[in-house]
Amino acid sequence: AARSQDYVITKYGISDNDSTKLNTTAIQRLIDNASTKGGGTIVIPKGVYLTGALFFKPKTKLRLMEGAVLKGSDDIADYPLIPSRMEGHNLDYYAALVNAYHVDNFSITGPGTINGNGAKFWQSFWTQSAAGRAQRKAVTNLDVHRPRLVFIWGCNKVNLKDVKLCNSGFWTTHLYQCTNVLVENCDIRSPFKPAAPSTDGIDIDVCKKVTVRNCYFSVNDDAIAIKGGK
Repeated sequence: AARSQDYVITKYGISDNDSTKLNTTAIQRLIDNASTKGGGTIVIPKGVYLTGALFFKPKTKLRLMEGAVLKGSDDIADYPLIPSRMEGHNLDYYAALVNAYHVDNFSITGPGTINGNGAKFWQSFWTQSAAGRAQRKAVTNLDVHRPRLVFIWGCNKVNLKDVKLCNSGFWTTHLYQCTNVLVENCDIRSPFKPAAPSTDGIDIDVCKKVTVRNCYFSVNDDAIAIKGGK
C-alpha cells in the first residue's frame, strides 16, 4: 500500500520567487499525482503562489504553512464552467479557487492564507449594478461572473482549521451536501472599503452535522448562511 505523504509544492518545480506566474497546471498535476499514488497533503510553504481553480481528488488535503499565500487569479477564464450549485439551483457555474468533489476526509489547515484577490470581480459587480440601475434593470449575483473561494461538495468528514480565508470574489466558503464538518479557529474576512459584494463567510447548503466554532468573520452580506434553496 502506498504511504500518504506531504507534497511541498516548491520541491516539485514551483518557485516562490515570482508571485505573478500562474501555477495552476503545476499544482493540479501534483494533486492528481498524489491521489494516484495513495494520497497525501499538498503543502504550500511561505511565499505567494498565484493560481486558478484547483480540484482536490480522493485522499488529498491542503495545508498552508506560516506565511504561505495561495492567491487566486483575477481572470475569470482561469475558473472553468462546470456543474455546480448556486442559490438553490443546480446549474453550470464557475469553479471556486479550491474545489473538493466527493473527497472524504478532506481538510484545509493553516496557519497560512487563501486570498481570492477579488477586487477586479467586486468592481465588475458594482459597475454592472450601476449600469442596471441606470436602465431600471435588476442585476443579480449570478449576472456577474465571479468565483467563490472554497467549494466543497458531497464530502464526509471535512475539517477547515486555523486557516485565513480572505478577499473572495464571491461567497467565501460554500459547503454543499456535506456531512460531519468542523470549521474551527478560522479567520474569514473581506474589506469594508471597497465593499466586496456577497462575500458570505460560510454558506451551509443541504449539510448535516456541521460545527462552526471559534471563528472570526468580517465580510459583506452573511457571516453564516444556513440554506437548502434560494
